[in-house]
Amino acid sequence: MVEGGRAVGIETADGELIRAKHLVASSLNPQQTFLDLLDPALLPRDMRERAQRFQYNLLAPLFALHLDLAEPPRYRASAERGELARAFMVILGLDHVDQFGDIVRHHEAGTIPPTVMWGACPTLFDPSQAPASRHTAFMWEKLPYRVHGDAENWERLRDAHGRAMLKLWQQHAPNLADAVIDSFARTPLDIARDLPNMREGDLLVGAFANDQVGYHRPFAGAGSYRTHLPGLYLCGASSHPGGNITGLPAYNAAQVILADLGVAADWTPAPIAAQLIS
Repeated sequence: MVEGGRAVGIETADGELIRAKHLVASSLNPQQTFLDLLDPALLPRDMRERAQRFQYNLLAPLFALHLDLAEPPRYRASAERGELARAFMVILGLDHVDQFGDIVRHHEAGTIPPTVMWGACPTLFDPSQAPASRHTAFMWEKLPYRVHGDAENWERLRDAHGRAMLKLWQQHAPNLADAVIDSFARTPLDIARDLPNMREGDLLVGAFANDQVGYHRPFAGAGSYRTHLPGLYLCGASSHPGGNITGLPAYNAAQVILADLGVAADWTPAPIAAQLIS
């Protein structure tokens, strides 16, 4: 909703109007924010073209395997390194840096590379995520979105690839052969359907290339978290410094918003110049 050249709220798909007291902050990708949700007449042509050109990561579409477990994974390696039984993150299948080139070639060809996956057993650290004496675990893998040339191919490949991931996992944690109560897999296509912000299943919500990095992320003219419309801000993973579990795009956007509102927050860091002097 834009009135008098200023963003003043949102309208939901079913027609509900929600007015904003001060501002609208969008954590969506730039195509959604600028192309899907704004009247085309409100977007200058050059910004429309830049939003249309925003690209997503070839190497970051996400495939996920989730397990419900009677007990946590027990890794063979923990017999010699006990700390591995409480590892927060586990990486499997990545044995040498030379594998990276092969992985890239598979993504470029739309084929599935040998599995390299990473994940965790969250209930080791937060038991509230499962019933008493039960556990959950997951593994993530980056796989081509358009597998064999068409993302729809994931519909027939989903379960088989989930089983392949579990087989590799069991090689390192043999107890999983009997510990799995239930499981399900999520393909890059599933993720793009359910989380449209992650277009093409991109867990980083935008490539780090083609001038989509640093101050220019998501594109030149929209990199300061402010947009061309007063009252409309960007705060999601498609903004600087990009996607990952850091919270930094929103943290940075919050500082810009507070500055524009003239509000001082007790968590706002001192300017770097003042820190250097002190």
